[in-house]
Amino acid sequence: MIDGYGETPRVHGEWLGFFARVAVLAGLLPLLSGEAKVEEPIDQDIDRFASHLLLLWRKDPELSKVAPPQIIANVSAHTKVYGVCIDIIANQVRFEVGGTSYCPGTNTIFVVVGQLRPLYDLFGAAAIGYALAHEYGHYIQAKLQIKGDTKLLELQADCLAGAILGQNSAAVGIRQADVAAIAQSAYAVGDPTHGTGDQRSFAVYSGLGQSSELTCSLTDMAKLANNQVRDPRFGSLSSLRTAGGTPAPYAPRGPHLRSISGSLGP
Repeated sequence: MIDGYGETPRVHGEWLGFFARVAVLAGLLPLLSGEAKVEEPIDQDIDRFASHLLLLWRKDPELSKVAPPQIIANVSAHTKVYGVCIDIIANQVRFEVGGTSYCPGTNTIFVVVGQLRPLYDLFGAAAIGYALAHEYGHYIQAKLQIKGDTKLLELQADCLAGAILGQNSAAVGIRQADVAAIAQSAYAVGDPTHGTGDQRSFAVYSGLGQSSELTCSLTDMAKLANNQVRDPRFGSLSSLRTAGGTPAPYAPRGPHLRSISGSLGP
């Protein structure tokens, strides 16, 4: 999907503002107007995590009852999909993928490597895991027919991403030090329609099982969206890091970690 025919492809949904900011900070602005050269490490990380998502689908008692998503990697932002995966903006039909996204019409997660590269360069494989897990969260919402306000659904997708990343994290190379990078990724893509950076990072931590207060239910996400969380760690991403800026010692598998579908609450 693009903003207008012949214009620069936009990153789908919540990734737009983040990639623009990261590209400027990292000197990677050309990536937003063209595809980056695919390098083997990021390709391997995406393949490994995509395979892991399908294994998690098979093991989850609720998700295994519905069809798994198909994951198409290494597509171009300019790739055109004719059919149900279209956007209609200002009465014009947009066929281009635009960026990493989930299409409920075909149950497909499209992965645009060139536009994930800034995230990967800054935060490593854990951030790629977060981006794909967030889209997988949208798959779960579609399959379980969860509907609600856009902001709550986005926070829930972040929370589900945390639950996904907490399942056998060692299998995809998610280390203890990576947890803060995941939260930092969520913090960086905060915006009024998807939640603030603090809200998004705490949603990820809740999904990881770090909070005794919140599940990934829409009811709990409403508490988070309204800043009604009592946990003293909520309110500033810096509270999740040590004074020296290094990752705080929170294990990926928190004490309240549930299964992916179980993280949605009773």
